[in-house]
Amino acid sequence: MVTTDLRSARISPRMMIPQRLVHVGTGLNMSFVMVGGLVLMRDRRYERVDINTILDDADRAVQATFELAGVEHYLEQPSDLWRSPHDPSSPPLPSSARMRRTISSISSSSVVTTTSACARASCSRFS
Repeated sequence: MVTTDLRSARISPRMMIPQRLVHVGTGLNMSFVMVGGLVLMRDRRYERVDINTILDDADRAVQATFELAGVEHYLEQPSDLWRSPHDPSSPPLPSSARMRRTISSISSSSVVTTTSACARASCSRFS
């Protein structure tokens, strides 16, 4: 048995409730869950599991998996992730023209060419 919080922005407006639950509802909308007579969640709090232990185990498993694969550097945050486009020491951001050329050169398929043309048409409206 599951009870759902229908007073959330995700489920609103409250019409066509079954369709909204199926298509946009998530576990975040659940407030009470009972399986086989055992209450698993009450007032959005887990009753039978320690969520912090599960999350810690998941973090360790991801770290170990990346290390085993030799790709742990992908878990590091790039030093220029939050750089300012106005910072003179940062490399310049790619221009939209250079990006379009790059996209066009990736593939000569009609899909990429059409996508580039659509992107140019969309971008030109706002420039």
